[in-house]
Amino acid sequence: MIQFFSRKLKNRKGFTIIELLVVIALLGILAGIAVPRMTGLTGNARETADAASMQTLLRDTQVAIASGQIDPTTDVTGGVVNVGAGEYFTSLPTPQVKTNAGADAAFSISLTQIGTSSVYTITVSSTAETVADITGEAEFID
Repeated sequence: MIQFFSRKLKNRKGFTIIELLVVIALLGILAGIAVPRMTGLTGNARETADAASMQTLLRDTQVAIASGQIDPTTDVTGGVVNVGAGEYFTSLPTPQVKTNAGADAAFSISLTQIGTSSVYTITVSSTAETVADITGEAEFID
């Protein structure tokens, strides 16, 4: 039994430096493929989060206008809802996606009266160019 183990210990072979270099090179190639894919996933998640925030802002604005908590005649300046005015919005969330220049983006809510009616088109937009604007309508009941 002792002879068996002594022969095994004498015949020990390890990995050559070439084999180790090949394994390291393969790991480097795999990492080079995986890292950009993971970066793309986080970018898509940020855009999806911003789109969901914009949908929420649109629905909240519709409710606020319909219930009279946002008055388009007093709480809007130049077509843009004054955040902090009225009883509804005290602040808007910060978008996850940055602008193309790398600066923080911002959401804005715009109202456009449809003709002379009390119906308004609501546009929620972001200064980040990769996030599309969304629109909806609400009727202001005085």
